Amino acid sequence: EAEDINGNTITFDTEGFEAVVIQHEMDHLKGKLFIDRVASPKDIFKRKVYKK
Repeated sequence: EAEDINGNTITFDTEGFEAVVIQHEMDHLKGKLFIDRVASPKDIFKRKVYKK
């Protein structure tokens, strides 16, 4: 749910990439970072390793 420019509640369903983008932006509004969502620091690796 969200509010439009007039304060009216709107509801919409998303999935896939669109849902990820909306969640990402909601995290920004709530002050959350990617690192806050990672279960373990071991799940993060260097870009050089990722490219392999």
